[in-house]
Amino acid sequence: MLFVYQPGNSFMHRMDTVSKFIWMMTMTAIVVVATRAIENLIIFLWLLSIGTVLSQFPLALMVKRILPLTAVSIWLLVIILIFYPRGMTPLATIGPFHLTFEGLDYGLTLFLRVLCLGTVSIIYALTTSPRRMINEMIEIGHLPYRWAYALYAALRFVPLLQTEAMNIMNAHAVRGAAEKKSSLLDFFKPIMRLTLPLLTGGIRRVQITAIAMDSRAFGAYPKRTNIDPVVAPLYGRVFMAVHLMIFVVFLIWHIFFVKGSLISPIVT
Repeated sequence: MLFVYQPGNSFMHRMDTVSKFIWMMTMTAIVVVATRAIENLIIFLWLLSIGTVLSQFPLALMVKRILPLTAVSIWLLVIILIFYPRGMTPLATIGPFHLTFEGLDYGLTLFLRVLCLGTVSIIYALTTSPRRMINEMIEIGHLPYRWAYALYAALRFVPLLQTEAMNIMNAHAVRGAAEKKSSLLDFFKPIMRLTLPLLTGGIRRVQITAIAMDSRAFGAYPKRTNIDPVVAPLYGRVFMAVHLMIFVVFLIWHIFFVKGSLISPIVT
């Protein structure tokens, strides 16, 4: 699974989740502003260094988490390279398709952009405990705890549903319901068989959770009591503020010194 918390004691693990969330959104904004392949490559290498040095994850683990995203990235690269309509510099000709340097540059930009967005999300997910994230969003970010609990329940239910789906598929296989995939429809039959059991299990889990919340008087008081202490280290805020300054400088540089729009469309 791509987005599963990995316990640790690194710089990114100790950083408070509110500052880390603002950092993640700032990096996302920087990636959106970056419209050149070389810019996105630098951002991607910087994110890899954060994942390996500041998060203390092995490079092999980061590559393993990022690898599934390359399928979407390569698909975008190929499609843009073949069908880019504003190419002027010929690169190669494959049958009826004329590949251009501009299409390759735009395709590489989107390729690296997807990797950057995926990498920053993976770093946030791997270094952030859902329980700590909700507590700090309430205490530091002043998020209403009713909304925060809804988010926490969603984060908790998704892995449970994934595990339940695997158990159902294994049970079907034991009972001989796992046929060979000989056609396109055979790929969707397991999904169709999962719909009703997962829906029933999800409704049952929601009912049990609602009863437990009512029995504990959830929502009866304007403020809830935290068991875990909430700590917001200063270096986390400094790390976030530095990236915010980088984004502002990068945005001003793109507006006044770089020709072209911030988000260059394929067709104008």
